[in-house]
Amino acid sequence: TVELEDGQSFALAGLLSNDVTRIATPIPGLSFLPILGYMFRSQRYVNNETELVFICTAHVVKPVSPEQLPPLPGQNGFELQGLEGFFGHRVPAVRKEEKK
Repeated sequence: TVELEDGQSFALAGLLSNDVTRIATPIPGLSFLPILGYMFRSQRYVNNETELVFICTAHVVKPVSPEQLPPLPGQNGFELQGLEGFFGHRVPAVRKEEKK
C-alpha cells in the first residue's frame, strides 16, 4: 500500500541496461603483420548505461454525478465492433437492430 498526497510522485519500476562495445581501428596492411601488427591498431571500449524509471504522480479528482458521465460502449443502442473502443477516439458503431 502506498499513501500519497495530491501531486506527490513515486517510482513504480525501473530497468537498467549496460552495454559495452569494443571498437578496433586498424591501419590497413600494417595491422596484420604477425608481431608488429599490435603497434598499428588501436582498441577502445565504449560503455553505455541506460536507466528507465516509471514514475506515478497522484492527483485527487472531484467526483461527478451519474448524469454527467458519458455513456459506456454498448449503451444507448450502439455496439462497438472489434477493438474499436480501445483506441481512444470516436469510431462508427452499428445499431443493435441493424446487426444481422
